[in-house]
Amino acid sequence: MGVDASGNTLQIYDTPNPADENFFFAMNLDSDGTSFWTAGLSTFNVYKFDIASGNILTQFKANGFFSVAGLAIFGERMPPPQQVCPVVNIQSCCQVVIERKTQLVPPARVGTASEEKVVVAGIEKVCPEKVVICGVVRKTIRYVDAKGNNQTREDDVPFQCVIDREDANEGDTFHIVGADILCTVFAEEANFNADRSLAFKWVEKEIVKVCIRKGPPPADTL
Repeated sequence: MGVDASGNTLQIYDTPNPADENFFFAMNLDSDGTSFWTAGLSTFNVYKFDIASGNILTQFKANGFFSVAGLAIFGERMPPPQQVCPVVNIQSCCQVVIERKTQLVPPARVGTASEEKVVVAGIEKVCPEKVVICGVVRKTIRYVDAKGNNQTREDDVPFQCVIDREDANEGDTFHIVGADILCTVFAEEANFNADRSLAFKWVEKEIVKVCIRKGPPPADTL
């Protein structure tokens, strides 16, 4: 029986088998939105009713069961999933200035020195509202000495910085999302001999930037 909000009868849903009407069990709305399915608990008779007219649109017997305790409809209408606002996981960064002087032994012919460098960073400690970053700028200096021989020197420049995070607590997990040289202030030969044909040092000054996000790193970066 279909009723309105006040309890008034709107429609009666009759079946050929009176036993079914006393033991209808389960009801599912069809995907067409205008009909529903129900069944007799112990008779196994399954019916599809038109909601507006009360007519039986189709019926069949579901044999082989002890009882019909529920119906599953392919394409059944379901309520839309609840929209949940995504959790914002901001990127936070620190910047630090580093300076370094590297001895060139043997000295370099002026104008031949150059370098390649890469930033390697890690999270040393997560404290309340702070994430402590440590790392090195790993550089390789190449040059030609006074005898014309190619020379290579490697050096690590350590650095450390702190990132403010109001959501950070001791033991939380953060991961590095980026670490690079933001700006090279200078990187050049220095400490020349009298005729300025040889350089005995390589000096540099850079700004390093490191960024983090909260949580473990994405699986594709492991």
